[in-house]
Amino acid sequence: MCKIDATLFVRKITLCYYLLSCKQLTLISVFALPCLDGCVCHYDIDDEANTMNCHHNNMTELPDQLLPRTEQLIMTGNHVINILFSKNRSDLSDLKTLNLENNSVRKIDEASFKALLLCGISVKLSGNHIRQVPPMLANINYTADIWLGRNPYECNCDTMWMRDWLLNATNVMDKEKIVCASGKWKGMYFQPCCVICENLFCYG
Repeated sequence: MCKIDATLFVRKITLCYYLLSCKQLTLISVFALPCLDGCVCHYDIDDEANTMNCHHNNMTELPDQLLPRTEQLIMTGNHVINILFSKNRSDLSDLKTLNLENNSVRKIDEASFKALLLCGISVKLSGNHIRQVPPMLANINYTADIWLGRNPYECNCDTMWMRDWLLNATNVMDKEKIVCASGKWKGMYFQPCCVICENLFCYG
């Protein structure tokens, strides 16, 4: 598991540049912070968030420790299989976005996923190996955004709830990329304009 690299120290680099108007001088402070091995911790100017970037780091599970005040955790391009957080993690209190796109996620721990969403943490799960998502998504109120596209979803009577839920879900940001990958409806979008009636969805 990754460990904190104590050899890194806080460094402050002040960059100065002129705005296009050439009338105002703007200062930007960039911090290079101590981080986990193979990760980069910094303040992301574009996203305006304290970021821990661990992309393409051959990691198979989520870090068991985040830098204090981490707001964005980027885990893209790794080999994470399961979304699983231990209970009562105080280091998640400032987290706003968990990006797990293009991993190997097959299973979503329902308790962990529910806790993330109820804490207002947006979760990006596009491009994994998820075949089903927890039905509790349709039964809880949360404001966080989620990305679920480009996964090989099963389309049958057991997942009929997901089709119905997606019709009205406003915080699923990539509905157009949620498709059936099995059964007679392989390739059919879970979209209002491509709704399959219940009888056909279940029995084809």
